[in-house]
Amino acid sequence: MQIRFISPGEYHEWDSFVDNSPQGDVFCYSWWLSTVTDNNFRILAVWKNNLICAAMILPFFDSGVINEPPLTRTLGVLFRRTENIEPYHAKSEERKYLIALVEHLPKERFVQMCMSDNFTDWLPFLWKGYKQKNRCTYLIDYREQSLESIRKNISINQKRNIIKAINSGAKIIASGTVEQLYELSCITYKRQGIRFHYSFSLLKKLDTQLAEKNMRVIFSSVFPDGKVHGIYYTMWTGKKVYGWQMASDDIQRDNGGNALLLYSVIEYFYKKADTFNFGGSDIERIEKYLRQFGGKMVPYFHIFNDEMLDYSQQESLEKTLMYSKILFRKSWNRLIGIKLRRIPGFIIKMLKNKMRIFA
Repeated sequence: MQIRFISPGEYHEWDSFVDNSPQGDVFCYSWWLSTVTDNNFRILAVWKNNLICAAMILPFFDSGVINEPPLTRTLGVLFRRTENIEPYHAKSEERKYLIALVEHLPKERFVQMCMSDNFTDWLPFLWKGYKQKNRCTYLIDYREQSLESIRKNISINQKRNIIKAINSGAKIIASGTVEQLYELSCITYKRQGIRFHYSFSLLKKLDTQLAEKNMRVIFSSVFPDGKVHGIYYTMWTGKKVYGWQMASDDIQRDNGGNALLLYSVIEYFYKKADTFNFGGSDIERIEKYLRQFGGKMVPYFHIFNDEMLDYSQQESLEKTLMYSKILFRKSWNRLIGIKLRRIPGFIIKMLKNKMRIFA
């Protein structure tokens, strides 16, 4: 058994390893890592008989810190797929490889990493003083459900929204552009009072590579006015599909377009894929929304070094910002309610339009 970094000349072997690993995701390919880190990453691997048996991706290694790259959901540790081996022996081998990787991980440089939902053994990290927090995503396993059972598991409220969008004349087409995604993402973030913090150039670079490799479909929601009001960017590796980015404007939201868009995507990949990953979120309102589309909640590990990442302060800041925005909206709505009868209609309309940046 040998522990060493994978060289750039071996990236083709690494990408084949990702294809076959149970933990392999789109985010793990060398070309993805190269794009999101500007070639600043290393891959620490366990080799046996000239084969990669396990590996850990280390983004921004040469900058002195190991941290999550932008637009990248999960990385972490990957294992070679084992066949014709008893489960106990397979897990014992994986544990041995994982201990070796963690031993070689410079803790003083490690900040955080989200693992694949297929990574289940974080104990070697615990024994070395790392912390973890459970995050959750939602999965639909097409192999276990018929399309009819998926429909039955959608909430009544979202079924109403789907019908509302259809009656509004919305059409979902498997055609869209990254330019439309970026424009609508900026609108979505502005509605929440924050700036969309990913550059268009990075999105464009990733989209170009995904398109060249035929690994993505961008779905659009088009209303009778002929304009695109919602975008859902999906990508896949093997038989696994990921809902990567979703964005919409007020017309889409107000007319149930998001529900129709999401359901249409789920239906599109039925019999084309094994699983559909919604992506999930720790934000309560987003989690509540995704939960209504029949997926199964699946946890995954967010492993971090608490000496490098103060989770309590991070959560406190996030909650403070969230509650501040909620309090502002409530106060504004109360003010509008009190003054409605005294303000001319055109001014009320103008104020409501201004309010949307905080919605």
